[in-house]
Formats: sequence, structure tokens, C-alpha cells
Amino acid sequence: LSQVFDDFELEPHQECLYDSLSVYDGENTDSTSLGVFCGARLPHPLISSNNKMYLVFESDASVSRKGFKARHSTGAYSLSTTCRISYHGFT
Repeated sequence: LSQVFDDFELEPHQECLYDSLSVYDGENTDSTSLGVFCGARLPHPLISSNNKMYLVFESDASVSRKGFKARHSTGAYSLSTTCRISYHGFT
């Protein structure tokens, strides 16, 4: 199971104390945490080790932001990246 975020904007805080999205690799909060997210930085794609992913959105009543938009997929997720390394002028 994979979760990909298209938009993400929650109230920012260094420790995500006010608004946050917590994601777990399993069926509840006792499962392994895949991360706690807040602010405007788009979370990386999240991949569970099984067919369950538990999301907890928490918000206070103070500051409003846009929220988030996410897509999930039950198939395998492949991440394609290109890495270029330069060392003393050699690429």
C-alpha cells in the first residue's frame, strides 16, 4: 500500500504540536510510525509493509490552512530517481 501526497499545507510548528498528520504502518497507533507531518513541505511517498496504513489527522481551533490531498494505491510503488555526482570536476 502506498500513499502519495499531491498537496500539503498544515499549520507549521517544529514539533507539529498544533496541526499534524501521523501515519502508521499497520492498523492502529501501536503500529510502526511512518512519520508525523505538518507545515507546507510535501511528505515523501509513504509505503506500508502490508495492506494496512493508519492515518490520524489532528487539528486545533486556532490557525486554518489548506489541508492536504493524497492518493493511495494498492499496487507496488516504484520510485524513479536520477542521481548525478560530481567529484573534482568529474561527473
